[in-house]
Amino acid sequence: MTLGPKVTLFEGFSKGYKALNDDHKDMVKVRIMRILGISNRVSFGQYKNGQQDIKDPEKKARVQALFEEYGVTDPWGK
Repeated sequence: MTLGPKVTLFEGFSKGYKALNDDHKDMVKVRIMRILGISNRVSFGQYKNGQQDIKDPEKKARVQALFEEYGVTDPWGK
């Protein structure tokens, strides 16, 4: 559920994405999109910013593990 472009309802991974090296961001974005089963940047942004919830605990764990591959241990939040 989205109430507006800046409304955060869920725990996103914006903090972790900001912590990534710029050289890795495109690859991580593609991999997260595959994990979440999405195919467009709007949906990616909604998950990243907490406007959309990662409901499946397995998918959330896979996103967590992906960030850990790049040295980011706490990706959740702003």
